Amino acid sequence: MYYTNIFFIMRYITLITISFILLLGACGNKKASSKEAEQVTDMPQIIFVKKEHSFGKIDKNRTDSVSFDFVFKNTGDLPIIIQKVDVSCGCLSAIYTEAPVKKDSIGFVKIVVNPKKVEGHFKKSIFVKSNAIKDVELLKVDGIVF
Repeated sequence: MYYTNIFFIMRYITLITISFILLLGACGNKKASSKEAEQVTDMPQIIFVKKEHSFGKIDKNRTDSVSFDFVFKNTGDLPIIIQKVDVSCGCLSAIYTEAPVKKDSIGFVKIVVNPKKVEGHFKKSIFVKSNAIKDVELLKVDGIVF
């Protein structure tokens, strides 16, 4: 009978110890989560006004190039730095804001299409890499060259 009581006491102490460890672990995660949330809100956030543009019909005999400015705003606390802009075709070129874009300021990514380097209908992608929370943004352009 003495051994039975000790067995129950040991089980009870083990159960309390495990519960206490789990409770401490859960409290520690809340602190980490709030710290991560603070870091996310501090980071730059890039918001494009428009992510797709159609140039419509482009007469390659009348124009050497057409362009469109994709405008963005930094809604985060830290400045946005555009690290690079990649285009999916040699018929496109990109010019973009190179200086850091401060909180609540705007920047741009200008896409220039050379109609002499593309024929017919085109649909192209532009990849904007930055230090924002979402580090790569996808922009798209299309049109018809005749």
